[in-house]
Amino acid sequence: MAQNPASLDIATFLAAQGVGIVGTDIFVGREPSEPAEVISIFDIGGIAPNPKFLRDEPQVQCRVRGLVLDYENTYAKAQLIKDTLLGAQPRLLNGTDYVLFTQIGEILSLGYDENNRVALVSNWQLVREPDSGGNREAF
Repeated sequence: MAQNPASLDIATFLAAQGVGIVGTDIFVGREPSEPAEVISIFDIGGIAPNPKFLRDEPQVQCRVRGLVLDYENTYAKAQLIKDTLLGAQPRLLNGTDYVLFTQIGEILSLGYDENNRVALVSNWQLVREPDSGGNREAF
């Protein structure tokens, strides 16, 4: 069975926890110019897959963009993502078992865009155990 991008699974999880709505203010693999307040989730690589066991460690970046000159509320949304993901219990997301959610570093400011909207990011190391994977065996 093909796996979803980790970014889609995390977007689905954040939406299920009430952080936002996929396609309205949570986007996968892109950041639209509108609305102003958005969460964009990108796949950013990760640790090489285990060649023997069905255990992958992808990384995602959660990027939060806020309203014009609204650093405080934008940071609060980034903190909500952190509070939702960090230490989350193992769970099944879109058919894949996720067993660990670890933040890499702290929330980081990317500054303001040409419209004076701040962007903040957090990077995440995930551990997932897919149910199939060619020549690999269950962990």
